Amino acid sequence: MTGFGRGRRIADGVEVITEVRSVNHRFLDISVRLPRIYSSFDPQIRQILSGRIHRGKLEVAVSRTGNTGTIGDVALDLHLAQRYYSRLVELTRTTSRRRESRRSSCRIGSDAFHRRRHHLEGY
Repeated sequence: MTGFGRGRRIADGVEVITEVRSVNHRFLDISVRLPRIYSSFDPQIRQILSGRIHRGKLEVAVSRTGNTGTIGDVALDLHLAQRYYSRLVELTRTTSRRRESRRSSCRIGSDAFHRRRHHLEGY
């Protein structure tokens, strides 16, 4: 079982190229290289491949060029962000007046923002 496949897709100014190489191997050995923006898809890719292929050494490489935007939409939990802001204001009021308060140096909790999860369709 030796093979090579290459797929290319362009959408919304983004080009994604996927290459899959396989060679005969006694067991299933999957290697996946993804751009950081797609790293959350690693488990899904492995699950899809292991559900269809039972042995062999597979190398999957995905590259992305074009639009520098992010994948999917970013959702804002407005209520949570407002609570963080309220606590920040409270902290500013209660801290020493001698130090200048810098809102920019305080980080809003990362859980106030989250990416909407996308799934690989058709598998």
